[in-house]
Amino acid sequence: MWMLLEYDRVIQNKAIALMERSGLQAIGVDHEEQLAQIKYSNVELLLIGTGWQEATINHLREQGASCPSVYIASELNDESYETARRLGCVDAVSYPLPIDYLKRWAPVVDVSKVPQKLDEEPLTPLDEVLRSKNALNKKRTYTRANTVHESTQVDETSMVGRGRVIAVHSARGGVGKSLLVSMIARQMAQRNYTVAIVDLDPLGN
Repeated sequence: MWMLLEYDRVIQNKAIALMERSGLQAIGVDHEEQLAQIKYSNVELLLIGTGWQEATINHLREQGASCPSVYIASELNDESYETARRLGCVDAVSYPLPIDYLKRWAPVVDVSKVPQKLDEEPLTPLDEVLRSKNALNKKRTYTRANTVHESTQVDETSMVGRGRVIAVHSARGGVGKSLLVSMIARQMAQRNYTVAIVDLDPLGN
């Protein structure tokens, strides 16, 4: 279930309708008194609208809301990303909600495929890269096919909402750079990452 904290009830209703049309279970909250009625263990993604106090968000986490949170700004700029960082969010977006993009923070986990002990299945080299570079650095546990959220503490060295770059370079041609990049991009896309490939060949061929 996704939970939207939004004081503006008109905006909230439109956003909830959009999520439900996308097949998501969602609930909207427009005042603090409603929060006492929420079972936080069922919340998979917390969406925070403008105006909500940091103390309220911290109280939610103390009450068991350990899912990732995303800040919803009226306009995306440096100030909105700084607010997202201050609230402990993993990212910042604006209305209308980019549902497909937000799903990266709340992937559907098939419990039947998750090993009983997460360390029984070794991580692939790509999984190690994703774990070390992700915004939830080392506070998220990866399995080969699934992601299990353990905490929403943000790595202060990461850039909230910014892209991560993997550079593959060599002065020689024909050594497999393009093949390697295409394989990495395919594997990351299968893990619900948004991927862009940029060719910086100075020859431009």
